[in-house]
Amino acid sequence: MDATEMREALVGLMTGLDWSQGVDKSALLREVAGDEALTRIIDDYVAEGQYADAEQVLTVIPVQAWQDAQGDVWRGASTLHAIEGPGPDNPALR
Repeated sequence: MDATEMREALVGLMTGLDWSQGVDKSALLREVAGDEALTRIIDDYVAEGQYADAEQVLTVIPVQAWQDAQGDVWRGASTLHAIEGPGPDNPALR
């Protein structure tokens, strides 16, 4: 499942919640209990407190969380430009 599908799955699960009084982290965790990746995202990135709607929950989850849940590891840029790397061509080192 890619990040977009995971996000859509979370949105789908959250539509079944009663948002009239707000929803807290424990209610979100109960709702996603059957999905290990979504449980980890909610547990790691959603702070305690009341959320007024699903969009408010989604705004606190960073893009990196969706990548981490898929097992992707952020390694930064895949290449360095010659001028950015260490060496005599780097103007910062002159």
